[in-house]
Amino acid sequence: MFDKSSKEQVFSRYNRSVLAVFIVITLIAMSIASYRYFIELESYQARELRTLTTRAKQLENTLILGLKSIAGIKKFANYHLSFPEELLATTPPLEQDGNEFYLKKNSRDSFAHRKNYRGSITGIGQVADFDELQKQELAMANALTPAFIIAKNSIKESNWFYYISLNQFVSLYPWIGRDSWRFSERNLNNDNINSIKTLLPGDDNFFWSPPYLDSAGKGLSASLGTAVYRNRSLAGAVLMDFSLSSLSDGLPDISKPNQALVLLDEKNNVLIHKTADNQALSTKLTWQDIAPKQLASYSYQRINQLPDSYKEGTWLIQKYQLPINGWVLLKYQPYQEFTASIFNRFILMLVLFFLGLFAFMSIIYIVTRKTFMKPTKEFINHIEHCSHGDPGKVKPPADWSYWFKIVEDIFGQNRTLLQQMKDQNVILDTRVNQKTQALRLKSEQHQRDYALLRSVMDAIPDYIIFNDLDGNIMGYNKAFENFVQAGSLDLIGKCSNEVVSVELGQSLVAMSKASLTRSTEQGLAQVVETPANTYEVFSNQLYSQTAEIVGTINLVRDVTAQYSANVALEQAKNQAEYANQAKSQFLANMSHEIRTPINAIKGMLFLLARTRLTNEQQQHILNAEGASVSLLHLVDEVLDLAKIESGNMSVIKMPASIDKIVDQAVKLNISMISEKQLSLKINIAVDVPDIVLTDDLRLVQVLTNLLNNAMKFTHQGEISLTVEKVNTGNDAVGTTFDDSPVLVRFIVADTGIGIAKEKQGHLFEAFRQADESMTREYGGSGLGLSICQQIINLLSGDISLKSDLGKGTSFTFVLPFNLAENKALSKKSALTLCSYSHVLSESLIDHLAGSQISHVNITALSELDKYKNNENVALIIDEQSINEHPEKIYQSCLNNQILLAISHPMAKGISSEIIERIEALKLSYILLEKPLYRSFISKLFSVITARELAAERAIDESIPLQSLSQDVDNLKGINVLLVEDNLVNQLVAKELLKTMQANVIIAGHGKEALEILTDKQHNIDVVLMDIQMPIMDGLTATRQIRQQKEFHRLPIIAMTAHAREEDKQRSLAAGMNKHMAKPISAELLLSSILEVLN
Repeated sequence: MFDKSSKEQVFSRYNRSVLAVFIVITLIAMSIASYRYFIELESYQARELRTLTTRAKQLENTLILGLKSIAGIKKFANYHLSFPEELLATTPPLEQDGNEFYLKKNSRDSFAHRKNYRGSITGIGQVADFDELQKQELAMANALTPAFIIAKNSIKESNWFYYISLNQFVSLYPWIGRDSWRFSERNLNNDNINSIKTLLPGDDNFFWSPPYLDSAGKGLSASLGTAVYRNRSLAGAVLMDFSLSSLSDGLPDISKPNQALVLLDEKNNVLIHKTADNQALSTKLTWQDIAPKQLASYSYQRINQLPDSYKEGTWLIQKYQLPINGWVLLKYQPYQEFTASIFNRFILMLVLFFLGLFAFMSIIYIVTRKTFMKPTKEFINHIEHCSHGDPGKVKPPADWSYWFKIVEDIFGQNRTLLQQMKDQNVILDTRVNQKTQALRLKSEQHQRDYALLRSVMDAIPDYIIFNDLDGNIMGYNKAFENFVQAGSLDLIGKCSNEVVSVELGQSLVAMSKASLTRSTEQGLAQVVETPANTYEVFSNQLYSQTAEIVGTINLVRDVTAQYSANVALEQAKNQAEYANQAKSQFLANMSHEIRTPINAIKGMLFLLARTRLTNEQQQHILNAEGASVSLLHLVDEVLDLAKIESGNMSVIKMPASIDKIVDQAVKLNISMISEKQLSLKINIAVDVPDIVLTDDLRLVQVLTNLLNNAMKFTHQGEISLTVEKVNTGNDAVGTTFDDSPVLVRFIVADTGIGIAKEKQGHLFEAFRQADESMTREYGGSGLGLSICQQIINLLSGDISLKSDLGKGTSFTFVLPFNLAENKALSKKSALTLCSYSHVLSESLIDHLAGSQISHVNITALSELDKYKNNENVALIIDEQSINEHPEKIYQSCLNNQILLAISHPMAKGISSEIIERIEALKLSYILLEKPLYRSFISKLFSVITARELAAERAIDESIPLQSLSQDVDNLKGINVLLVEDNLVNQLVAKELLKTMQANVIIAGHGKEALEILTDKQHNIDVVLMDIQMPIMDGLTATRQIRQQKEFHRLPIIAMTAHAREEDKQRSLAAGMNKHMAKPISAELLLSSILEVLN
């Protein structure tokens, strides 16, 4: 049962255990000893540093004593020089020797060997020429000798005490003969004295010199000095020279050759270098000259930054900095020598401990082997014999008999039990055979069921995976096996994320865990996207026959094709939206860039109109203004498509004139109508109100588009524009500004090609025309009518058309208008209008009757004499009639003071000869453009009013009539800060404001505006701020202005080419008071400034 080798292993393990204990104890002892070694080493290092610090403080006390001595001598000298009359010192006797002088004194008594306790004074100059101040200074210097003597006796390390004067003399103690040393100019022109001269008056300003060789042969020395002042004026300096070798003697001796004590100053000079040979320095050295090679790269600054005790390579550096002057006393020595004594003691203790432990373990081993190991060996042999059925061969040792008996009994009982177990095994074998047969039959049934289920699963094209409770795969179908391309046994027991792509694997693991924790009837579903495919994943719980959860069943379906189609559709949609956004941004930028020069054009035209012009020039300016307005409308029309597409189109209703709206729309199309020689008729009914609340820009845009379409599709014939009021049954009631809206119908008709009935249904769709071939023949994009319908719907109206192919087209729309107060209404003067060879329409004649204008037709110019006494008479005549009888017409108008109204076709000029002749005769006239309609009545009255004002104010008739009607309010005393980067717009705005008598300050960008405001040289009343500028834009500048408390209420008006509603909201959100879109008229500019100021 047992072999010999196993018994030997038991005892060998015991021997190894004893050895292991010995080794462990030894290692623990070494660890503790090492810890103690380093603690002792740190303590020793700290003791050495404290010793160095103590020596350094003793050295410092010596220097402090010298410093206090010099400070006391300085106070005495300063006081003596400031108050010489309070001290009884007299000028010492001096002896002149050429240009030098010396202190008279007796030589030392050589017989009595008495020491000379007087100092020596020597200098340059003539004693007889000394003034009172020099004598007082000499007396003070002589009086310092007792102080020098006391200080010299107190400070054994000192060599010399002396006072050196800027008056070229020195007082020195101890005394030295003139043959050995005397004053020279270099005593005043050295680095020490120059440094002392830089000291400011005060009690704590002292100078410590670098080391130098004493000229009197006292070896290497250093000086401590300070300046002496007479009433804050530098008089001289008092100094003490001390021997560096004496200071070195006060330091401890160095016993080892590689150790040294060094005293360094701030300039890296070596003051003391004490080594084992104890030789004093005889020359001036630096740290690099005496330091070991490994430490030579250190400087004073680097040494001063080191810790007080620092190991550098194989060297230990310990230092202490003297607070009094920054000198550093350091000691360097080899680190190995420093630690040698402690290390040797540590090794000795460790060896003794090891020997003692070895002896102790040897004794223990011998004792235990005899008392325990030998009986144990006999006990093991007894067990071995009992196992073979042969007990009693081994004699039990004393005290072990009981245990031997127990082993014998146990083995006897085991043999009995073994026989009983053999009998039971026969019975169990019979029962196992019966159970095995039943299990085999049941297993065959399960295999048939499994094969059927497997066939069904393999027929399903989706991927099916069965996971256990830990998420590991325990089954799958054929589709999944083909999907991962693995054998049937390669996947069992693996996690799903190990066999499929990362994205799909993570989803399967996560959904399996979620299915186990959340029970749902339908299970969990998720869409998973991988770089190559898209999958739908379904997961639900898997149950056993006993309704116990045993895992999860997961189904994966590849839906890449379906989702790819959806993604392609989404990308196409996003690209279309991005393109639409880019187009909208481009149109907005183009609007800004076009509005800027339009603003300059309109401003220049306004300024030009205020100069002295002829009526023809005024007419040209009006046409130019109309062209600029037309251009602005065209820009707005381009932007409308983007607004329609984004659903951002809006209308802003403000008081507007229907007559001016019609006039602008006609002028936008009149040139093309004239080129095609079409007839244009305009009829505005009498009862149509003039001033209504509407969006005039949008209404002009609608009429312009309809007139443009009529012009394009009409080759001959006429185009008509009719404006009439729709009767609602309430017209008998008086109309006020608060009544219900007035319905006005606009009809644009032509005699053009017409539109077939079947093609009229889609005319109001964007990018659609009646016939696609029309795009090639007539041009256009098909946007006009779509935009018109959008605008009319926003204005709460409706548009319709009536057309027959080949007979023309009529577009009709009705809009509700609220009436607005007509601020231009005033008392009108009576007017007689005479028509000569000029036929007015019936509707226009009806308008004249309702406007206090008497209309008569004359056939001869002589008939004008009948109206000579009438106050206001106007003759309307066309250009052709003037050419027939020019002089007669001019003379008749001059004689009767008649206003000449010349009618000429719109978009065509009038003869310059006629204008020059009229101007030469100083004849009052007005130019009217055909076709004439209601708007020309207001033009007549404006000229009549101007004539009356000119008569009242006695203004020269040569001043243009139109300029006389302008009455610009006064902005005198108002300081306006104009922030604009465009030079032309700067000029326009500046000139406009100057006409209003405002003071204008210009800034080129927002940052410059901030500088002007904070400079406070100008008291700014209002700021006109552009938005798009370099360096700093207007919105940023406004925010920064509002952040300053003093400008919280400063009026700021945005004056910018950004005209969209969202631009206005951004301006107001930034802190502006008002937003004006360029181009800006003088009236709007003035009213806006007055509004924010009030």
